[in-house]
Amino acid sequence: MELPSWMRPMTQRLSPLVQGLVIVETLAYLVYVLAPPLRDFIVSHLALSSGVALGKLWQPLTALFVHIDLLQFLFNLLGIWFVGAAMELALGKQRFLLVFFVPAIAGYLAQGLSAAILGHPYASAGPGPAVLSIFVAFGVHYDKTPARVLGGLVLPARALAAIIVGFSLFISLVLAAWPAVVGTLVAGVLSYVLCGGRGVPAEKPRPKRPSRPRVQMQVLEGGKGKTDPRYLN
Repeated sequence: MELPSWMRPMTQRLSPLVQGLVIVETLAYLVYVLAPPLRDFIVSHLALSSGVALGKLWQPLTALFVHIDLLQFLFNLLGIWFVGAAMELALGKQRFLLVFFVPAIAGYLAQGLSAAILGHPYASAGPGPAVLSIFVAFGVHYDKTPARVLGGLVLPARALAAIIVGFSLFISLVLAAWPAVVGTLVAGVLSYVLCGGRGVPAEKPRPKRPSRPRVQMQVLEGGKGKTDPRYLN
């Protein structure tokens, strides 16, 4: 059974690994929505909080698979869908997972410790830092390569990555969420470092040289006295 034509662009962006991430994130959100008795436990123990400083060191990892807000959940899935499969193809599965998890865990760890130092007891959750890390990797790897964002809107990959990071920082600054600012900066910088910190510009196609007709010449011995121009004397 073939998929409808309008669904093909969506499914082409979902590799098996990215599909797995999307499914896990969706199931985690459904558990939060459909099981109200578990919400307090999820927020207190699995989401990120200042409890990291008190020994809850698993939270920077578990928080990547916890969603407590619908809008945040949708935006994170959109980000994974948009660049996930492309970056897995560009980096390889192992390096993709490295860039997805390591900067995000480090960013959440820094965010949790900052929350404890500044006295912010709020909870944070979702794979936002991981999605941001993948966008940074996207910008570093593809650099000035044009990326179609929506309809006819095309931006260089690094410009799109800068917009994503800038928007995340702007929202955190407006909300005075200083621990989130720290976490975003740590995740973004670490992703930049892991990806080499330099772009790989798109190769320009080389113009083809017009082929020249080959002229075959015949060499004759004793050409002296031969005046036929077809022969090389």
